[in-house]
Amino acid sequence: MPKTGLTALVAVICALSISCGSAGSPGGDNESALLKIGSAEWRGGSEPRVVVDGEWGLGISTPPSCSLVEGRDGGQVSWYEPGGQIELDGRRFSQVFVRNPDAGSRSQLDPEAEYYVRCTSSGDTGKSNEALAPVEGRVPGS
Repeated sequence: MPKTGLTALVAVICALSISCGSAGSPGGDNESALLKIGSAEWRGGSEPRVVVDGEWGLGISTPPSCSLVEGRDGGQVSWYEPGGQIELDGRRFSQVFVRNPDAGSRSQLDPEAEYYVRCTSSGDTGKSNEALAPVEGRVPGS
């Protein structure tokens, strides 16, 4: 049966974009959701942290690697780092980002900035998969 309407639009967008993993598919088609960030949010008080949860599909050969970035197309926030190894539970993952204690004065978060989490991994075919999601909420303490 040919795809129509919204399903066809999602299929076209996914075919043209490596960030399709964050879009998913209305029918639950795992091929178009190889890497998905389910949530990314600010938590904490005086020591803000970002908590990320997501899923990776059967077509992924390596566990995801995630970065905290400032702005949708921004660079990695170097003064925040993963707080330990990414946690894997079957095909689910979680990652916590905490302030880098060696960052010094660079460690100030801009309460007006938008922050995102970018996760990447390699597929079975060698193709890179990427998902991007906004960090929900406001920087704690701002």
